[in-house]
Amino acid sequence: MLPSILPLPSELDSTPKQQQQQQQQVYRKKRSEILRLTDLLRLRFIQLQAQNRNELCGFCKTNGEDEFVYRSHSLRDAFNRTTCPILRAYRCPICGKSGDEAHTVKYCPVRNMYLLNPLNNRSVAVGSPTGGNNLNANPFGLKFGI
Repeated sequence: MLPSILPLPSELDSTPKQQQQQQQQVYRKKRSEILRLTDLLRLRFIQLQAQNRNELCGFCKTNGEDEFVYRSHSLRDAFNRTTCPILRAYRCPICGKSGDEAHTVKYCPVRNMYLLNPLNNRSVAVGSPTGGNNLNANPFGLKFGI
């Protein structure tokens, strides 16, 4: 028997553009399934890391929260994003960051850059520039607000 030179009936029904669109739909579906599986694997990896670390939140523990509170979450995730709900709600008065990049004044990168600058001749204590213990003072002369 000779091979058929004529196209199959299903091939007659669709144009090359339609065939290309069908191939793209199949590709998109497979790609979305792969991305979904990748996200699930990433989430599971983070969960396993947290279990292995015996997770606890140092911020809540230092602030005197009950054990069930500070053991219910960690301070940061595997990607160094803030996960503590209390710290995430806090807005740094120096740089204004909160959420994923939340931190206390002690760990503020803007404050630390200022204190580590060798061109700064004055010594600054945490608090007011006059050496008092006014933690609400602005020893850096920065304008607050976002």
